[in-house]
Amino acid sequence: MPTQKIIDLHTHLFNAGYVPLREIMNVSWGIPKAESYLIAKLIRVFIKYSDLDYEQAFKNARAEKSLTHGDELIYDEYSRVIENLALQVYEHPNANLHAEELSQLLDQIEFEYGEESEFHETRKELASFGSWVGKAIKKLLEKAFSAIESGLDKLDFVFKMLCSETYLLTQLQKFYHRKFGDSFLLMHLMMDMQYPYHAKKGSIPVNFDEEQLPKMAALSQRSAGSLIGFSAFDPLRCLTLKLDKREITERIEASRDYGMCGFKFYPPLGYKPSGNDDPKLEAVVDVFFSYCENNGIPVFTHCTPTGFEVHPGKSGEHAHPKYWKVRLEKNPNLIVCFGHAGGGKRMFQGNQEMGWLAGGGLDSEEWASENNFARWVAELCRTYPNAYCEFGYSHEVMNSASDEQLFIKRLTMELNRNDGFYSLSEKIMYGSDWHMPEVVNDLNKYIESMVRIFDSPDYDLAGVKELFFYENAIKYLNLDKYLDWVGSRLGTIYVQQLRNRIGI
Repeated sequence: MPTQKIIDLHTHLFNAGYVPLREIMNVSWGIPKAESYLIAKLIRVFIKYSDLDYEQAFKNARAEKSLTHGDELIYDEYSRVIENLALQVYEHPNANLHAEELSQLLDQIEFEYGEESEFHETRKELASFGSWVGKAIKKLLEKAFSAIESGLDKLDFVFKMLCSETYLLTQLQKFYHRKFGDSFLLMHLMMDMQYPYHAKKGSIPVNFDEEQLPKMAALSQRSAGSLIGFSAFDPLRCLTLKLDKREITERIEASRDYGMCGFKFYPPLGYKPSGNDDPKLEAVVDVFFSYCENNGIPVFTHCTPTGFEVHPGKSGEHAHPKYWKVRLEKNPNLIVCFGHAGGGKRMFQGNQEMGWLAGGGLDSEEWASENNFARWVAELCRTYPNAYCEFGYSHEVMNSASDEQLFIKRLTMELNRNDGFYSLSEKIMYGSDWHMPEVVNDLNKYIESMVRIFDSPDYDLAGVKELFFYENAIKYLNLDKYLDWVGSRLGTIYVQQLRNRIGI
């Protein structure tokens, strides 16, 4: 039987205005600078218009539907999205604000990627506009994404970056409502990427402190109690700005005043939870974690060796749970959730680590590997009272029946272990990591896989299903305490709506 309630602890609602898209494409994904620049600039033009009909543009191009992995038609579809949005800009009542910028950009794209015989004056020949711009945009997208790992999924992600926060939330709400009625809760995680990527002014149009935080607080207020927010803590920002302990504390409290329940901490952006080489950086993270521990504020961290790496192949190592072991020795009561629970199959320092897909017996060589993040996470969760883990982005389980079986066997073995202070069954939690690549178009498939795993007739996981899908999340979020506190920030109506959803 499907679970009756669900808390998705791992979603994202940011768009291209919130992140350094050009730097992510170039630095983290390896897309050449020229293509990264043009794609990011094109998207930034569109997001300057808050009332473009993105839904219609995506419907026209079939982009809102689940696309088959490897479907090369996606390049045609997304080029049509660009055509539609460009025409909307030219026909917009305020076209004079940015239409000229768009024209110059499309002319540049046509010059670089279009057919020489098809050059058109962009705004004078709208009748033939679609034919030439679509071909040029398609070539641009193909050059950017066809040669990189999971290119089509990353292309999907980039085009989700076009959408407004409200549109993204509405998509998620509709999906979960179809499956669970109103008995769902979403947690969104913010990202503060300016300082890690050394993003130039203008690369992130929406300022984190002055615009992103109030926008996300307002989104929670309008969510009918379906949305909880986590701010982001970037120690590199604090280090660069030379903030002292008092100023770091004030920064934490300022985020909290927007009704944020906790904080995202993302080590692949260039810092560690402990053991930072720079003693000043280490001092910053000490202040942050001590404050969170002393005030019962939950932290959510990325815990796989891949992701948004500012130094590809290097800074992913900063997420290694061995650094969290040291941190938890310093702050044993810290409330922390290991996002992705250490992950499944991942390349790390030239070797394939199997994570939760490790085969063999209880302490097999694959599971016992020094760099198996999943093993470390399971041990930390059994050792510390407030250490939890969330299984978002476990995309292998939905793409391979054999991998699904490996996951079930390994999870069952670890749930039955009794060599720690705490049961792992009270620490595991559900999350999707939507709208990241691999999940962006497959949320339905993903959740069906997870429900099937906990309903499997071959393994006794039904007894922990409700713990996994929502009960442990309520404990991790310290939801009662949070709701008593947040009413003065987001309003009593929001609080009551949220309580009604989860039944607390």
